[in-house]
Amino acid sequence: MDFIGSYPRPFSSLPKPHALNLSIQLGGMRKGFGGCAMNIAVTLCHLGRHAVPFAYVGGELDADYARHLRGIGIDQRGLMASGLTELAAHALILTDPHENQFTAFYPGKPKPRFREDLQGLIMELNTDIDFAVIAPDVPEYMIKAATICRDHGIPFMCDPGQCTTAFTGHDCNTLVALSSMVCFNRFEYEIFESHVPDIADRLDLTLVTQGADGVEFKVHNEWQRERAAVPRQRVDPTGCGDAFRAGLVHAHLADASWRDAVRAGCTLATINLEHVGTQLHNPCNFKSRYVADWDDEPTWLGCTA
Repeated sequence: MDFIGSYPRPFSSLPKPHALNLSIQLGGMRKGFGGCAMNIAVTLCHLGRHAVPFAYVGGELDADYARHLRGIGIDQRGLMASGLTELAAHALILTDPHENQFTAFYPGKPKPRFREDLQGLIMELNTDIDFAVIAPDVPEYMIKAATICRDHGIPFMCDPGQCTTAFTGHDCNTLVALSSMVCFNRFEYEIFESHVPDIADRLDLTLVTQGADGVEFKVHNEWQRERAAVPRQRVDPTGCGDAFRAGLVHAHLADASWRDAVRAGCTLATINLEHVGTQLHNPCNFKSRYVADWDDEPTWLGCTA
């Protein structure tokens, strides 16, 4: 669950304290459905993909959340209860008028059956897995998930996200060694690069999202840049990164080039930006928006839902 607060002034206007002891008054607060894996799965489902999120939901899945997912058609086989009274993962996200955000993430209690549960889901799905996204979690579980995907021959992309600050240098090197594709924002990339200086040379695909400044990505040993799509209105930046990843994966599975996949991600991020929260957008107009955003209608676009 996400708890999203709005701060009415720029974070840069806050006083600079001598110690990390600062109180602020929010202009608004709301509760919403969240979780990076769930956000990505919801957008992929709207795009016509059969996405199966693997996540722990604490004692049980919130009843309103379960109804919401059933209405969308999400396959809930991968949602695991982790104890009678345990809380699920929660995020506290504060946003200022310039779309700067401060996020505090609680990943939930330890998951002693993580390996067995994930392997069990993979075996239940049999060989019907085209691609996986390893969404933000504490390093231990992201590394385990990457190892399991490698062992089962499942192609995957890693997304350290808001858990990046929990990674040690050893964790960063281990995850990169297991991965071929990693998606960061600029802050996350700089942290990983400080521990793995040759990181982009060790990956087949490195993506660095930069908000309104677009995306830098390295593929085939060459750095490239793509601009951001232009939103029709700017409502809420929460979840734009997850929408970008869903668009990227959706286009990749349709055999798009990586540049076109990045463009698809930018279009989906913009659609998300035009709505409140992370799962309340429905990209039913994705095709027309893509054509309008990029003045192009590639053949793969006709193969998507």
